Amino acid sequence: MRALPLLIALAMLSLLVSCSSSSSTPSTPTLNLITVTPTSPSVAAGLTKQFAAMGTYTDGSTKDLTSTATWSSSTVGVATISSAGLATSKTAGSTTITAASGSISGATTLQVTAATLASIAVTPANSTIAPGTFEQFTATGTLTDGSTQNLTSTATWSSGSSTIVSVTATGLGAAVFNPPSGVGASTIITAMSGSVSGNTGVSISAPTLNSIVISDGDLTLAKGTTHQYAALGIYSDGGERDVSNQVTWGSSSTGVATITPTGKGTAVGVGMSTISAALGSMSAPTVTLNVTGPTVTTIVVAPVMRTIAPLTQLPLSAVAIFSDASTQDITSDATWTSSANGIATVDSTNRIGVVTGVSAGPVTIFASLGGVMGSAPMTVSSATLTSIAFRPTSVTMATGSTLELVATGTFTGGPNQPINEVVTWTASPGTVAVVNASGNITGIGPGTATVMASLAGINQTANVTVEGVSSIALSPTSASIPVGAIARLQAVATLADNTTQNINGSAIWTSGTPAVALAGNVSNTRGDIFGLTMGTSLIGALFPPQIASASVTVTDATLVSLAITPSNPSIAITDVQGFKLTGTYSDGTTQVLSSQAQWSSSTVQTAIVNKSGVATPVASGTTTITADFGGMTTMTVLTVQ
Repeated sequence: MRALPLLIALAMLSLLVSCSSSSSTPSTPTLNLITVTPTSPSVAAGLTKQFAAMGTYTDGSTKDLTSTATWSSSTVGVATISSAGLATSKTAGSTTITAASGSISGATTLQVTAATLASIAVTPANSTIAPGTFEQFTATGTLTDGSTQNLTSTATWSSGSSTIVSVTATGLGAAVFNPPSGVGASTIITAMSGSVSGNTGVSISAPTLNSIVISDGDLTLAKGTTHQYAALGIYSDGGERDVSNQVTWGSSSTGVATITPTGKGTAVGVGMSTISAALGSMSAPTVTLNVTGPTVTTIVVAPVMRTIAPLTQLPLSAVAIFSDASTQDITSDATWTSSANGIATVDSTNRIGVVTGVSAGPVTIFASLGGVMGSAPMTVSSATLTSIAFRPTSVTMATGSTLELVATGTFTGGPNQPINEVVTWTASPGTVAVVNASGNITGIGPGTATVMASLAGINQTANVTVEGVSSIALSPTSASIPVGAIARLQAVATLADNTTQNINGSAIWTSGTPAVALAGNVSNTRGDIFGLTMGTSLIGALFPPQIASASVTVTDATLVSLAITPSNPSIAITDVQGFKLTGTYSDGTTQVLSSQAQWSSSTVQTAIVNKSGVATPVASGTTTITADFGGMTTMTVLTVQ
């Protein structure tokens, strides 16, 4: 009986131990859900997207499974995915991104859109260009898929400072000739497409001298005569400029020829000398001066039998015929005199050969050289000046441009005569315009000025309005010429009042490819583009701060024939006759070559012809006018009655 309570106690203790052991061993929670985030994202082709996998367990707990899950893409052509859940999009479309762990998986849809613009590169990078020249900028867009597109024509272009470099809607940059901060100034050129942009720097540098040429080439002169040489500098901006007064001139044999610091050569002895021109370390290819020893036999002076009014002027020319039958213009070498200075004077020092009428009567003007004299009879009429007229009658011009005002005198008994060189010119106020002794007006600043021409107590005035320029343009915008020919472009400014003005003589001309074409910047050549070799060059006309461009293509067309017009003309001794030389090329095009040809007259006692093809009669008779160009020759007969 005493053992019974003990047994019961042991049984209860055993039960308690059993219950305690069972409650301390719970069941393990299991994975029952995977969630993939972000949900249904969209990404442009070429970009990446990081996915995450979150596991949810039977006991409600969660765990990041991104690094341990097995990732897959249903359409790997649209996007692939790495073992770490990083998806890389390939092309537009959709794919299912799945993350799996054991038998449990989760998924979402990835939408891949077309590639978008990621960046823009502007080239050339950090370029340096000369004033008045052009730089074609290119905008290249890189898309999110790594592909590229040329955005040059669709991008929006801008310049950080258009007073340094302006840029067109197609990315053509133009360097202003005289930017506010001068050479070395720089700015930023930007191309934008949507919200994406790219840029590059551009700086202004001074054009550098590339080469020098002596424009006259090899010459033959008679002993005792002279020739004025010209040196032309070819610059990095494709512009051709006169550097005659900057170069150092030289003659290899001063016993044959001497040359002044300004390039005037004098033939002093029979033989040959080499003429040189150098500027700094740059030297021109030398030219040869051959000096011959024939003597002057005849001097021809033209024009003859002319009548001028008192105070008006007439330029004369003198041509010598030598003992070897050669001819040479000796206008600047002759000594000029008048038979009666009280009737007419002739300039023998400055404007050599120019006659000025003094009073009524007949007079003979003489030109002498080497003991030989030629003469031109003329008459000064008794006509008196009654009025002065201007052409144009009113002037509107651009600030910084030049324009010639032509003054014509009306005389009693006629005819009317140009008097630009003999009137006295004035302009007021000088802050608006100034005028030189020949009637060339330069616009200084906006406003209105009065220009006056005065002669013999007769005055005439013209109002000159000076305005700013809104734009300039070149015409034609494209031209094609053969090698050796000249394209003649016109630079036209549109002024503030919408009137226009030809500014060829005021613009600075440049060529983007000097090896193909050169732009003339010497007097009487501005706007002339000289074709050198086959190719295309962008030509610029700069009228600060405005710039215009044109394209000139130089072809390989060859010269087929030459023709002079008019053919076999007949003129009075008091007239002049201008001839035009036209070349026909192998591509069917024609070019006017008058200013490039070598002109000659077979009988200078009948008529002389100048380098532009204008013949001036001397006496009645006939002469053959010849033009040589490109190895070809053509002729016509001129009859003087």
